[in-house]
Amino acid sequence: MPEGTPDRVQISVFPGTEGQLSFDDPEFLPAEKLTVSGIFANKNNEFCRILHQPVRRNWKKSALPRKMQFACHLPDENLKISLLDIFTGKTIAVWNQKLAAQKDTAFSLDLPDLDYGSYEFIFESGKGPAALREFDYIRIVPDDFTPRITFRDDNTFMVDGKPFFPLGPTNTPRTPEAFRINALSGTTLMNVMASEDIGELRYLNQMAKKHGIYLTWWNHFAYTGQYDFKRIESMLKNQDFILDGMDRILGFMDDESAWCGVPAEWMRKVSRMYFAMFPDHVTLENHAPVMHGPASDFRRAPHNIRRFTGLVDVSSVDIYPVPDGRASYADLPSGNRTLACVGEFVDACRKSSWNERPVMM
Repeated sequence: MPEGTPDRVQISVFPGTEGQLSFDDPEFLPAEKLTVSGIFANKNNEFCRILHQPVRRNWKKSALPRKMQFACHLPDENLKISLLDIFTGKTIAVWNQKLAAQKDTAFSLDLPDLDYGSYEFIFESGKGPAALREFDYIRIVPDDFTPRITFRDDNTFMVDGKPFFPLGPTNTPRTPEAFRINALSGTTLMNVMASEDIGELRYLNQMAKKHGIYLTWWNHFAYTGQYDFKRIESMLKNQDFILDGMDRILGFMDDESAWCGVPAEWMRKVSRMYFAMFPDHVTLENHAPVMHGPASDFRRAPHNIRRFTGLVDVSSVDIYPVPDGRASYADLPSGNRTLACVGEFVDACRKSSWNERPVMM
């Protein structure tokens, strides 16, 4: 195996057609070791993150604390924290902490002097398939940095310094007449699927500007994470070139990647690059209405949903309350299929972001 390859991996299989899937030399473990009562028993409680983060993780250099605060719930008493520069990949600092295992714990670290830029914290604790490996990010900016898109302390969406209430359809027709009708209906935001064709996106931007509508580019960006760093960087640089001057496109939308079995590592590899390269755009993750599964079911386990949410600026959930029962796979513990389920999904989505980041439905 290539150097650095883990000795164990968690595989999610989501077949779209009939066929045969073969594994060479599989290792079979007793079923109880792979269930909620086994090695993943406490997984939904485990985490490690930075406390008191600004909503978009933009830290003005003069306000960056020398002593950063953290919270965690670890599978093992040993915690390794690495601090990396996202662009260079250079490891800036490494800390090894001994902390209480299997309980909520807080700690602090003295940060080294950091220049303007985007940084990744990597948290590692435990061994084997249930080991914890999570990530958090900070962006250090000049004191006069004023991004187009911000969020107030109450999570109100702000565009160019003005409150913005996103409301509108997903994947709507893009004809001039469709834009006109959407504008008359009160639409303020449209999620649009589009290729990396500058002509197509220029048309969408012009139509949106004409009718006072903003757009998100629904490009399923998590799948870009299957590539290596250089290819991801090249693809995002091309997107940056395409979007130059297109001020109606607010950001990028990924859709239901956890539910579709996309590895969280793919999401991390591309979202960290969006974070570093697009400070004036937001990233959004739309979850399927399945957020309450056992820890061993990665497609709907809260700890995995939380991981995807933690890699973006805004999260949301697909909700199908009408007609009754349309989303038969929705997993609210209450079994609610009425319009009131919207509030329960809002709560679940906010919980996946520690009640600290904006959500949309």
